[in-house]
Amino acid sequence: MTITPSWYFIGLARDARVGAAPRQSVVADRLLTLRRGQDGEARAELAGVSLPVCEYGPTLLAWLGGGEPRFSVPSFSCAGWLPMRWFHVDLHTRPELVMRDLADIEHFETVHGYAQIEVEQALAYEGSACTMKMAFGWDVGFAGLYIPSRLRSRVDGLGVQRTEVESLGGRLTSRHLVMPTPRLGGVTRVHAGYSVRLTDEGPLARAEAEVLLRYLGRSYRRDLERDAQLWRGESSHRPTRRQAMDDYQRWVDSLGQASAQARAS
Repeated sequence: MTITPSWYFIGLARDARVGAAPRQSVVADRLLTLRRGQDGEARAELAGVSLPVCEYGPTLLAWLGGGEPRFSVPSFSCAGWLPMRWFHVDLHTRPELVMRDLADIEHFETVHGYAQIEVEQALAYEGSACTMKMAFGWDVGFAGLYIPSRLRSRVDGLGVQRTEVESLGGRLTSRHLVMPTPRLGGVTRVHAGYSVRLTDEGPLARAEAEVLLRYLGRSYRRDLERDAQLWRGESSHRPTRRQAMDDYQRWVDSLGQASAQARAS
């Protein structure tokens, strides 16, 4: 399996504990072993070869695809947020197709059913990262009911996408992580995390946030299932903004070229 060099999800930080047995999984057609040493540092080996590892919020990332890391991923604080919930789906797709969604503005309407979409910042590229912002009416699953919302997303390489959505006049802010990792035989495991920010202190505010988080989880799973049809090539939707798609592909190509040049130097 050919992998574009980047940081990719290999586990949750909470699952790699000092003194615990090493955790093993299949990544890029090989066996990955993850452990945390007595010094508190997480370490990973892929088929016996040590990998660079970093902590990203509640997750652990490893540099896959060969060579030394060409960029770092800025982390974020979880203070004031409920603990992130996680699920995953295994798909016959590639990480670059998962991340391409942000360049495909039309899919927010045709695939997700969002309304009144206004792009506040088209996908902008800067080195290994790209960002975008938009306002939209969020389809919450009831006919004709859309919640005015604002979305801002950041992608770092092909393994990390973080999105925050502000709704209900700022009363609800949700965070969504999409982290595709190549696994076995052309299958990519898409790890999805989600949380909500607490706006007030006290048990009632936390109870309200827990209710919102449960509903958000159902909505997020539904959106990811719709995206999965695109990633597997099963959706009738086709991007029409060719320039946006071409710009995205050039950015993907640049990630591989930068690593190839580094190895040759």
